[in-house]
Amino acid sequence: MAIIKADFHSIRPAATAMIVLWNAAVLRPGHGPAPWGEHECDWEEVLGRFGWTARRRQLLDGLAEAIELLGAAGCRRLWLDGSFVTTKDEPADFDACWDTDGIDMDALAPVLLDLSKGRAAQKARFGGEFLPNVVETGSGLVFKEFFQNERDVGVKASLSSRSECHDH
Repeated sequence: MAIIKADFHSIRPAATAMIVLWNAAVLRPGHGPAPWGEHECDWEEVLGRFGWTARRRQLLDGLAEAIELLGAAGCRRLWLDGSFVTTKDEPADFDACWDTDGIDMDALAPVLLDLSKGRAAQKARFGGEFLPNVVETGSGLVFKEFFQNERDVGVKASLSSRSECHDH
């Protein structure tokens, strides 16, 4: 497994991240699914692979904003899932979960803790929803493991971002 650090400087000057993608056909358009495992890439590659429509680019903008807010609170890892990480041209949103280790809950943007009304405030601000990586009650799995399970036939992927924010 190769590790490539993702540089978010072009979007958020204060954040850098390592991005890992799991087994997505979208990683290798025209070549079928990538071999199962972790596939890491930089932010420009994420934009190129996942930002092929205006809607997808809009979702990436929201994701970048949330990564900045999470990083400012000490978050070092984020997993991304949902139709956004498939080959669907116009995903409605994305699903993400963030690692709670090392988080300063007092520094965390309140919207990232607002899980009310189906996370409506998060969807309105970022275009997707963010859950802490805690146990999902229906499956008994933490959300990152829940996201990595195939819930239906089709290509699924997850993105993991280790964000290390620095003072402005």
